[in-house]
Amino acid sequence: MSKFANDLRRATYNAKKALADSYLDVLISLKEKWEKKKVAADCEARLKEVMANIDLLKEIMNNNLLA
Repeated sequence: MSKFANDLRRATYNAKKALADSYLDVLISLKEKWEKKKVAADCEARLKEVMANIDLLKEIMNNNLLA
C-alpha cells in the first residue's frame, strides 16, 4: 500500500474520530441540560403541591375546622 493511501486512511480515521468525539460532546451536553430541566420541573411540581397544602391548611384554620 502506498504512503498516500496510508496517509489518506489515517486522515480519514482521525476525521471520523474527531466527528464522533464532537457528537459525543453534544450528546453529553444535551443530557446535562435535560437532567437540569427535569430537576427544575420536579422542584416546581413539589412547590405547587406544598403551596396547595399550605392553602388548604389556611382554609381549615380560617374555618376553625380543627376545633
